Amino acid sequence: MKHLLPTLFLAAGMTLGTTATAQCKMTCGKQPTSGCCARKPANGCCKSLADGTKLFLHADAQYRIPAIIQCKSGKIIAFTDHRYDNKDIGGGRHIDIVMKESTDGGKTWTATEQMVARGGNRIASSFDCAHGDAAVVCDRETGEILLMCASGGVGYWESTRENPQMMGRYTSSDEGKTWKAEEVTQHVYGLVDGMKSAFFTSGRICQSSRIKVGSHYRVYTALTTHEGNRVLYSDDFGKTWHLLGANAAETAPKGDEAKLEELPNGDVLISSRTQNGRFFNIYKYADKKKATGAWGTVAFSSAANNGVKNGDSACNGEILVVKAKDAQGKAVDLMLQSVPTGPGRSNVAIFYKALRTKADYASPEAIAKDWEGAYQVSTTTSAYSTMVQAQDGKILFLYEEDAFRHPETEPDDYYNIVFKKLCVKKITAGKYTL
Repeated sequence: MKHLLPTLFLAAGMTLGTTATAQCKMTCGKQPTSGCCARKPANGCCKSLADGTKLFLHADAQYRIPAIIQCKSGKIIAFTDHRYDNKDIGGGRHIDIVMKESTDGGKTWTATEQMVARGGNRIASSFDCAHGDAAVVCDRETGEILLMCASGGVGYWESTRENPQMMGRYTSSDEGKTWKAEEVTQHVYGLVDGMKSAFFTSGRICQSSRIKVGSHYRVYTALTTHEGNRVLYSDDFGKTWHLLGANAAETAPKGDEAKLEELPNGDVLISSRTQNGRFFNIYKYADKKKATGAWGTVAFSSAANNGVKNGDSACNGEILVVKAKDAQGKAVDLMLQSVPTGPGRSNVAIFYKALRTKADYASPEAIAKDWEGAYQVSTTTSAYSTMVQAQDGKILFLYEEDAFRHPETEPDDYYNIVFKKLCVKKITAGKYTL
């Protein structure tokens, strides 16, 4: 289905239903001049991109689950679930994956959501009952977009091999204008003997910057299963998937939603959701082309080892490694991890630590300990978050904020989906720059 681009845009820091003039008056008492709301935050008129733009409002609909990419052209696309029943797949009989886009680096956004994956036929056994929990990547060479998602009408906890929660693969070759859909349920379930239930963790799909064996650079994604995490890789941009590691059961046996990142030497890091911290593990390659190797031993990162401290709530967050320089100008690989710091699902922050030598990422234990600090992204209720590095080096951050539910009719929270564009210097309080 072809979707036409709307002509109405939102300026950064604005919300739907607010004019540029009104927003400037609310923020700084000034009239907007020369488009300063969107383009000149430094002159004192209005908010900067670091202050955030509410892209999807909980006052308008029930939104959850953020994902974000930047296309080869520079266009930024933000994705989320539009949940009509305010429940996960299984409880919700109508969930769509929708998107908004920006063509000016996040300064302005399309005001009207565009359809990516339409659910809503309310037939539990049907692929198009619901689609949600988008995991996304844009191929660095072709510009093609890959989106993996949960689909159908069977809940994760009720799923069986005979009646599973379904899985979808969506692709776009025109930067999100049109999408092609394919069900891949049986292909993925067939990779793991005895797997009863699984879904792709939402957010960022990791693409290797080093390994290209097939038609595309290798991509990695994590499955959440009842038995813990399994990591899949693909050398043909998700047409076929393979299990990473002969000892895959040791990936993260107690892990929940998990994200992947490529380490500086090409090995694969998993960061998995758990209570009061994160599980980390590393897949060390023996042969990168053949994808042979082994998972290490899971390490727990928490306050006890000066690690990632996400309070008392397990929650989906993002792991990312970017190139940076320290105060002396020495090159480092900077690791970023986003989580809510609590209490509960609140106060999303980005933790950071530098990988200066191979010893800093030689083992899961080395990754888990001694994180250097954290940048407070949110100071209120906030939950799932994701991030990618933009072409200009900034961090494109998308997250759930301002939890809301009707106390009598709605069982679960839903959120505003908020975009922020952050620089490494701000995240690290000046310790590191690009």
